[in-house]
Amino acid sequence: MKTFISTLVLVLASFTLTAQPGTLDPTFNPGSGANNEYVRRTLVQPDGKILVCGTFTQFNGQNKAYLVRLNPDGSLDETFNTGNGFNAAVVDIGLQSDGKIIAVGSFANFNGTPTERIARLNTSGTLDGSFNIGLGPNGSIARVLIDPSDRIYIAGNFTLFNGTFRTRIARLQPSGSLDNDFDSSVGPDGLVYAMALQPDGKLIIGGSFQNYNNTPAGRIARLTSTGALDNSFNTGTGIVSNVVGVMSIDLQQDGKIIAGGKFDNFNGTTVSNLIRLLSNGQLDAQFSTAAINEQIESVYVLPSGKVIIAGRFTAVGSTSRNRIAGLNANGSLNTEFNPGNGANSIVNHIAKFDQSKVMIGGYFTTYNGTSRGRVARINVEAVSGMPENANNVKLADCSWSNNSQIFSIKPKKDNKLEISILDINGHLIFRQSVSGESVIPLFGLKGGTYHCVLRDGRNVQTVSFIKL
Repeated sequence: MKTFISTLVLVLASFTLTAQPGTLDPTFNPGSGANNEYVRRTLVQPDGKILVCGTFTQFNGQNKAYLVRLNPDGSLDETFNTGNGFNAAVVDIGLQSDGKIIAVGSFANFNGTPTERIARLNTSGTLDGSFNIGLGPNGSIARVLIDPSDRIYIAGNFTLFNGTFRTRIARLQPSGSLDNDFDSSVGPDGLVYAMALQPDGKLIIGGSFQNYNNTPAGRIARLTSTGALDNSFNTGTGIVSNVVGVMSIDLQQDGKIIAGGKFDNFNGTTVSNLIRLLSNGQLDAQFSTAAINEQIESVYVLPSGKVIIAGRFTAVGSTSRNRIAGLNANGSLNTEFNPGNGANSIVNHIAKFDQSKVMIGGYFTTYNGTSRGRVARINVEAVSGMPENANNVKLADCSWSNNSQIFSIKPKKDNKLEISILDINGHLIFRQSVSGESVIPLFGLKGGTYHCVLRDGRNVQTVSFIKL
């Protein structure tokens, strides 16, 4: 039979990845990487290619300023051609559902075309002239976040956007115009360094601010979909001591909030640069970490509930952990995550590559003694078996055709699914978000068994197919 129906082979869905968590993934090699400046952010596209941005002006010896795209193995993707590119740093990037790239930073033009601190690029690296921001912001942008409707949240050191009053945070329509349904009014009285969007459309923000709309909000707050302060999120005094503030936020599947930065007190309780909050804003007493001796720049919650942290620290409690560490779901040190000597300088950011690996970027030039020019890929969890179909929910009907080499997906409900296709060793082949019935061409696959993991944010379905 030429067509292999995936529902007949669910029993085949098992594999084991034995790479030690915390170790360098040697299959990713960026050569000399970024030159003597920072990598600020990395972002993995659904096809496994990796966007890298920062303050660098060269990458692997080539004049590639501020933004590059890498192939999954770390080599430069020469099909991504920005020409002379931006005239100043790109500090964050986002991806819209059509694959177009939102870049933000301190730049004023792209290839000589004015674009004030925010631009949209086509998938080829050219400027998308249909993205119209008007006058744009009157100050730099430090963070960008894309919501499921492709609307764009920006945060930075601006007070106007295209002539309209917006203080340090705003939401744009997918086309680049200001979204007037989100009005921060007076907004935060300090910088916003971190944003995370809840499934219900509410936005968690963290930074150096002490007030939002003239209401006390000790460096972390939740906003409604209209930009108003959500008073049901009650952090008490929050973080009020004279410290840097919240640098990174990630959300657990149960709605709890992980926040890291540089702070030593939350609502009167002594903490050490990392907290977990309940969905109502209260400190979660079930999460407790040993002293983390310096600033956390990035936090990342794994599917298992374990946490990866990265930043400027060199120890967790009495254990040496150079700028990256793994924690168990209760906050204790995860000793199975062993980075060895770790990174030799600051790690700015952690980004998901697939379910067993993450990308890291920063100022480091080695990882556990191996040369890596400010960007690397790290093993984070050994995966034994495919995820189970949570709650026994069937998310979609799936089928594979060896004749046409097309994988077909027909969702049971009209909601967005994330599709990941992996080979028998767990290596990511393809990833994409789909809404509605879709076909995925998979030309050139080698013969063998492949696994498709479907997620809707709460449930997971795993199916397998065989390429003959």
